[in-house]
Amino acid sequence: MRTKGNVSALAARTLAAVVLLSATACPGFGDRVPTGRVTWKSDVARIMRTACGECHGAQPSKGAPFPLVTYAETKPFAERIQVRAYQLRTMPPDGDMTDDDREKLSLWWQAGAPEDDEATSPPPDAQAPPDAQALPDASDDADDADDADAAQEDAVLPVGGAPAPAVPTWTVEIEPIITRRCAGCHGATLVAGAPYALATYEQVVEHQARVLARAVESDSMPPGQPLSDDEQASLVRWVEGGAPR
Repeated sequence: MRTKGNVSALAARTLAAVVLLSATACPGFGDRVPTGRVTWKSDVARIMRTACGECHGAQPSKGAPFPLVTYAETKPFAERIQVRAYQLRTMPPDGDMTDDDREKLSLWWQAGAPEDDEATSPPPDAQAPPDAQALPDASDDADDADDADAAQEDAVLPVGGAPAPAVPTWTVEIEPIITRRCAGCHGATLVAGAPYALATYEQVVEHQARVLARAVESDSMPPGQPLSDDEQASLVRWVEGGAPR
């Protein structure tokens, strides 16, 4: 038999549960809590095709700097996409993307930009019966060696035979750009409303997607004095090259 004290305790626990659910709901999307796993195949490929494909197609147009057609092309820019489409909401330029799709892009980046749900994929040893798994012969090894040599040659000389430009480093190229063009507001002491510091290598790496979004894609930073084409190109190559020190 429930006593008055038991009912009060039950009501208190129920209220606490309601408050917890409200607090954990995704901000900006009402009281809906995201469910399900977002992957490239489940959602992101469709979003890229319908919302971004006009500019970021196989042949980028309208000033888009890169294609976003395949998983391999899109994954390296997952954080950048999350910043532009979810946080800043500046992409696509016409705003033609639903809140649900913006949230899915953010969840995809947070999950590590998976291509597919590994839980639904059969384990490697279950993909073919044992008698179908032939052992490689000597000719296979020779073919692999030839492929490796060809890949190494392609890495050294891109199409056209010109040497690939060296990836900029933080110490030699990028730190002087940041110090000269950004430190006035984004220094160790923030001024003029700057929201974060760009005074160290770690700080710039942490905010690299925002730096590219503001200083390269939108030309909005530094205010009134955008980076030169060479400075922008150096930043892009540095980030795409893994941000070496």
